[in-house]
Amino acid sequence: MKNPTNDKEKITYSCSGFNVAEDCSKKTNKQCEKDLGICLKKSVPLPAASPTLRPRIKTKDQKIDKMVVNMGSDGTKDDIKIKICSDDNAICCESDKLSHLLKSEWVKDKRETWEAGKFGKCKKQVFKVIKHCNDVS
Repeated sequence: MKNPTNDKEKITYSCSGFNVAEDCSKKTNKQCEKDLGICLKKSVPLPAASPTLRPRIKTKDQKIDKMVVNMGSDGTKDDIKIKICSDDNAICCESDKLSHLLKSEWVKDKRETWEAGKFGKCKKQVFKVIKHCNDVS
C-alpha cells in the first residue's frame, strides 16, 4: 500500500501461508472470504484505557499500490475478485475481476503481480490503516 499523498511512502504487508481450502462454488454467493488481519504487521499495544477516555489509535491513509501473489500447488480457473477493507471495516471496496489480457492468471506454482490499475474503482480508494511501530511516517 502507499500513502495517497506521497507515492514514495509505501508499506508492505506479508501474508505468507494464506490458503483458501474450501470450494467457493458451493457457497450461495460463490465467494470465499478470509480476514487478512491475522497476517498483517503486529500493532503497537494500546495503553491502558482511562475510565472516561477511549484510547486514540493512530491511523494512516493508504491506498493500493500492488499485490503480489505466490500461487500454491493448486491454482484456480475461477474468477477472482478481492475485497479490501480499512482496519475498522468502515470502508470496503471490491475489485473488478482480476484478469490479465492474453495471459493466464492464478496458475499453480506461479508468482503474480497485480498493479493498482487492475483493482478498478478500488485503485483510488483511501483506506484507514492502523499505524504500526515499524511503519515509516
